[in-house]
Amino acid sequence: MNIGITMLSQAVALAILIWFTIKLIWPPLMRAIEHRQKQIAEGLAAAERGKQDLELAGKRAAEELQRARAQAGEIISQAEKRGAAVSKKPRALPKPKRSVLLPAPRPRSSRKYFVSRRRCVRRWRYSPLRARRRSSSARSMRRHTRNYCPAWKPNSDKTMAELATIARPYAEAVFRLAKQGNALPAWSDALNLIATVYQDPQIQAAMASPKITSADIERLLLVICGERIDGVARNLIQLLVHNRRLSVLVEIRKLFEQLRLEDEGKVDAKISSAFPMEDAQRNHVVNLLTSRFKRKINATVTVDPDLIGGIKVEVGDKVWDASVRGRLQTMAATLSK
Repeated sequence: MNIGITMLSQAVALAILIWFTIKLIWPPLMRAIEHRQKQIAEGLAAAERGKQDLELAGKRAAEELQRARAQAGEIISQAEKRGAAVSKKPRALPKPKRSVLLPAPRPRSSRKYFVSRRRCVRRWRYSPLRARRRSSSARSMRRHTRNYCPAWKPNSDKTMAELATIARPYAEAVFRLAKQGNALPAWSDALNLIATVYQDPQIQAAMASPKITSADIERLLLVICGERIDGVARNLIQLLVHNRRLSVLVEIRKLFEQLRLEDEGKVDAKISSAFPMEDAQRNHVVNLLTSRFKRKINATVTVDPDLIGGIKVEVGDKVWDASVRGRLQTMAATLSK
């Protein structure tokens, strides 16, 4: 073959390739590069705006917190002034007791007195049966006094059960209201905010003061929560303050979250392990719980070295203790019997 024809054909093929690249490949490639550059520029601008918005939100939050603290201080000072004014009021003097005249004693010289006294001694002689009745009546009196004495404090389990019983109607009413208004996430945030404000140590110290009235507590909570809660949540705070049920706020939030998870087909599970669990072990336990409850498990894993070994699973009011500590406790209880 002639070398000239070969060189000419290669030059023509190269020219065709260059033309094909310039006309069909290069323009889409340049458009893609320009589009990508535009996206990167927009992302950088959005990040800068987000940073500025975050700084602005932080400043606003600091200002709101400072304003709320100032208002809380004003409320506390007003309450202290009111308490000081009340304590300065003169108290009414107690009424003098009327003298009581006792009847004159009977003469002891008569034989009738000795006979009646002898009968009384014979009648009220010590009896074990009567002593047992007296002791049982005394125990019942102590039990009655314990139930109505403000200083008596029951055990923690009974307190938690009573708080849950008191909080359940409120939680169910709030859940129905949120369900009707399709506002379950908003109500979760509102209850979380109110419970967090109530559990703040400064708020607890302010409410523990005897100079603070119910109106002051209501105003303090509403001022701190501000516009982050709507009118219905404000009504809930007012209702709890009026009924003296602020102590069940945490239980209301807990029961509301349980009702929400049940409505969404989920269950909260707390898994405690003596050692850190791997992902495969955690997934295995979650799959077992899912097959057991037929619901999606929202698992929370914590490390508890006191278990010595094994795990402990808590789902609602059900507990599965497969730890070494639990087995030792069971063995000790069996041996003690």
